[in-house]
Parts: sequence; structure tokens; C-alpha cells
Amino acid sequence: MAKPAPDYQPLETGHQQLKAALSLFRALGHAHASALISTGLDVMSVGTRLGHASPALTLTIYAHLFHNRDDDAAAIDAMLHDRNGK
Repeated sequence: MAKPAPDYQPLETGHQQLKAALSLFRALGHAHASALISTGLDVMSVGTRLGHASPALTLTIYAHLFHNRDDDAAAIDAMLHDRNGK
């Protein structure tokens, strides 16, 4: 029986390499999303860049990264309240 060529790899090794490559690809996608969100990009724009079918999918995955704007809204309310003297 002939020996396999030196570059021969068992199927399991090739499968493991594929899984590693897909994992790296997924990690790069998450890093890209994180970078977009950290710049303040809105949900629609981030989802479009990532190829998501809807903003709901983007929020399902990345909601924890979006800045909670309630603190900003409260600060604006307080400023307007002080400005109007109420």
C-alpha cells in the first residue's frame, strides 16, 4: 500500500482547521460590530454593515454593547428644567 503524500491530512484534522477558521471569522465579525457600536453608530447602520436581516437580530446579539441613553436623556431633562427655572 502506498504512503499518503506528505501534505495529506486526516479528515478530522481538516475539520478541526475549518472549525478554527470559522471561529476566527466569527470573532472578527464580533470585533467589527463592537468597534462600530463603540463609535456611536446606530442599530440600523450596524445591522446593515453586518448583513443582518433586521435591527432586531442586531439587538438580540449586541444590545449589551449599546450605550444606555437614559442617563443622557435625564441630563437633558435636568438642564432644561434648570434653564426654565422650574
